[in-house]
Amino acid sequence: MTRVNILSLARCESTNDYLRDHAADLWDQVPVLITSREQTRGRGRGENRWFSTPGAGLTSSLGIRLTTSHKIGLLSMAAAAGVADTLLELHRADYTLKWPNDILCGGKKIAGILVENIFFGEDIFCIIGTGINLNQQEGDFPAFLQGKAISLKMISGREYSPDGISPKVADRLLRWIRCLRTGDTRPVLDRVKALSRGMINQPVAFRNGSPRRIHGVFRGIRDDGGARIEVSGGREKIFYSGEILDLPHFGE
Repeated sequence: MTRVNILSLARCESTNDYLRDHAADLWDQVPVLITSREQTRGRGRGENRWFSTPGAGLTSSLGIRLTTSHKIGLLSMAAAAGVADTLLELHRADYTLKWPNDILCGGKKIAGILVENIFFGEDIFCIIGTGINLNQQEGDFPAFLQGKAISLKMISGREYSPDGISPKVADRLLRWIRCLRTGDTRPVLDRVKALSRGMINQPVAFRNGSPRRIHGVFRGIRDDGGARIEVSGGREKIFYSGEILDLPHFGE
């Protein structure tokens, strides 16, 4: 297992924010993992929030250094592969990647990833935030997430220790990030394509930097990491940023 410096917090607003605010101080300590028992302002993509019951889920952020010569556009993909590997090690189930940064089980969200980059010239301080629902019960989720979120305990019946899992997540992330460092991105792309296979041909709502939703059908992931969405008229559009909002008929 790769040696990682770990800083455990009892409470913070956001582990990603903590790493961002201390990036200069932690520059020489990477890889560094920040964990927190409680997040008061956990974030997802855009304006989304990550809700976590104190002690019931894993909330952590990994800080690493890459350069502009590395394939940082695929960092979210590598992170998704690492989180999925961790989940499979903890409990075998059918996990699906909802491009680009959510992991689903049975069509319900079990983990989320938020990647942020701070540029220092050609050097990049990369922050990979991960949230995994571990021990929540249905009633622990806010009402609007009930029926849309799930935890490992809900599918396995077992309790899990966040402290024991966070180093595993960091190790799996670093294994996949090594592909970006070497330039051998094929394993990453093959892995995320396999993870997203269950979404192919599913109708989706998509948002790409504007409030307006794009409705279409997910057709897969390109070799450069872009999402293929078939929109009205049978036209296929490629997106490299944005968010799939919902899967109205997932699993049917």
